[in-house]
Amino acid sequence: MLKILNILVDDKFIDGLIEVLEFTKGEHKHDYILIGKGVIEKFQYITKTEYIKQIDNKDCLNFINNNGYDLVILHSLACIPWFKISQIDNKIKVLWKAWGFDLYRTPSEIQPFVKLRRLHPITKKYWWRNYKDKIYLNLKTWFYSQIHKKQIESAINRIDYFSGCLPNEFALMRKNSFFRAEHVELPYFHLKSNYTTKNKDIFQELGHNILIGNGAVIANNHFDIFKAISTIDISDKQIIVPLSYGGDDFYIKDIIAYGNKIFGANFHPILDFMSLQEYNTLLSTCSHAILGYEQQAALGNAAELLWLGVKLFLPQTSVNYKYFRDNGYKVFTIENDLTEEQVSQPLTSSEKMQNREAFLKTMSVDINLEKINKIYKVIEKDS
Repeated sequence: MLKILNILVDDKFIDGLIEVLEFTKGEHKHDYILIGKGVIEKFQYITKTEYIKQIDNKDCLNFINNNGYDLVILHSLACIPWFKISQIDNKIKVLWKAWGFDLYRTPSEIQPFVKLRRLHPITKKYWWRNYKDKIYLNLKTWFYSQIHKKQIESAINRIDYFSGCLPNEFALMRKNSFFRAEHVELPYFHLKSNYTTKNKDIFQELGHNILIGNGAVIANNHFDIFKAISTIDISDKQIIVPLSYGGDDFYIKDIIAYGNKIFGANFHPILDFMSLQEYNTLLSTCSHAILGYEQQAALGNAAELLWLGVKLFLPQTSVNYKYFRDNGYKVFTIENDLTEEQVSQPLTSSEKMQNREAFLKTMSVDINLEKINKIYKVIEKDS
């Protein structure tokens, strides 16, 4: 029997994670903690609070090292004061479930573990004009990361297993000489999702709208996408832009102003937080979607869109595009495919089925459960 400690942050993925781990654990035992200063009285996202114990920063190492754990899973680097990672007892295996911020903005925006071009030209100019305060902060963070370079590398070197949100992130992380972890896949998903073989041939009727982005995060590259689509006739479509998640108030205001200027009455920003069911219903009103991230991001959105049969456009150099293309999905590039002809035509029936079949091989409920069970087997073998 394995005793496993999950170190969490309060985020919207965690309820589904707990449900999956409790379902798959068999004879194994999962514990769940949040590390912080003081006690959180009310969580923002987690509702399964009965599973969670809160541990103070100063007590966390004692708790981790002295409770007989075989495996500690770090759900993002934000879950623990990360210089403490290298102080975890060597008898305990450590698995890092890396989130986007971990890879593409840590240990500093200037020199992250995985460096890529996050902002496209118009959005980058906007950033330089409107985020001058971040320039000083980024430099300060970079200096700090240089001063503590050995400690940072030691923390990452302590990690035994790595799971990105996409498998191709492992190869990107391996470019760091101090990274030695083995690759496993720890997916976040919902047990009750429709992504199953049983539902393979069931397609609902879609609307004709276009989704742009998944929130108010600047890495969506809204300005560049709006510009790219501005010359295309979208008179019979609504441009739906979710802005209720992440981002700065002034950025939201400027996106709305620019969207109204370009698309007029066809522009439809989403400012209110929706339940998952409401949001998925909104996605089903779309025949086309454009997600402008260069980094891995918005995977929940991408998965639902591909399963529904929406035509998905991504940057051709993006981590998301390369993953979907290499795994048999029919996806399109913003640079080469965002044309009048492509926007006027939805996916064909055969293209929709191609994406369903690719999905069932890579991200279905059954496949994801296999990935979880494989982790147990790997740890059992190595412990």
